[in-house]
Amino acid sequence: MLNKNAADLRRAAERADRRARGGSVIGRIRLLLLDASPDVLVVNINGVGDAAMPDVLKRWYSLREELATFAEGDSVDVRAAARELTVVIENMLNRLGGVLFDQKMHTGSGPELLRASREHYADARALVDKLGDLVRE
Repeated sequence: MLNKNAADLRRAAERADRRARGGSVIGRIRLLLLDASPDVLVVNINGVGDAAMPDVLKRWYSLREELATFAEGDSVDVRAAARELTVVIENMLNRLGGVLFDQKMHTGSGPELLRASREHYADARALVDKLGDLVRE
């Protein structure tokens, strides 16, 4: 009986630690997405988006590594959601970089890239919610 209680307590502590670690990473990704919103970065045409992009990228590269490390020790579903989220955020940031470049160089590709970045942004927000739900299970 004592071994069963000890095992239950250990599993409960492991689940709490998993939720705390996952919540930390997911919370910072949510903040990154708020700062990297296409509408926030692109609307600030007077160079704010260009100035903010290097910081957004630096934060993302750090979070990407942390997300991969966390997810690797978790379930198949968490690993798959983390990989999908990584791809979507990479695509969003790539398209955003193109929009910001177009604003300076007037290449004409900006509207299509902005539409694509908004779609990736919406997908990323949904995937962060899904990942959060998986981690809380």
